[in-house]
Amino acid sequence: MADVTEEGVALMQPKRYAIKFNPPRFILEYTDGTKIRIRSVSLRIPKEPDAEAMAKGIVKTFPRLLNKAGVRHDQVVRLVRRLIDKCEVMGRSRRTSETLQPSHSPIPTEAEGGTEGGPRRRC
Repeated sequence: MADVTEEGVALMQPKRYAIKFNPPRFILEYTDGTKIRIRSVSLRIPKEPDAEAMAKGIVKTFPRLLNKAGVRHDQVVRLVRRLIDKCEVMGRSRRTSETLQPSHSPIPTEAEGGTEGGPRRRC
C-alpha cells in the first residue's frame, strides 16, 4: 500500500533523478499513484557553488505531497556536484577556445550554418 498523509491523501513516490547540462536542469521522475510525472528545475550555477545548499533548494521545489523519505539527499548532492563540475569544464573549455582563436577569423553567418556570436551556453 502507498504511503498516505494524515488526511488520507496518497503521497507521490520518487522514481529516479536526472540532470541536463545545457541548460543546467535537475529532473525528478515520480508517480502520483496513477501516472508517471516529471518535475524539472532550472538552475543557475554561481561562481562559487555550494552543492549542499543547491541540493536543499532543489528538494524544496519538489511537489508538496512527494514522499520525502524516498528522496536520497546524498544522491541529489552527487548529481548537483556532477552538474557543477561539468559546467566548470565547459566554462574553462570555452575560455580556452576563445583565447586560441585568431582575432581575424570570420564568424559564419546563419546562412553558412553558424550563429552570430557562436553557440550559447548557460553554464
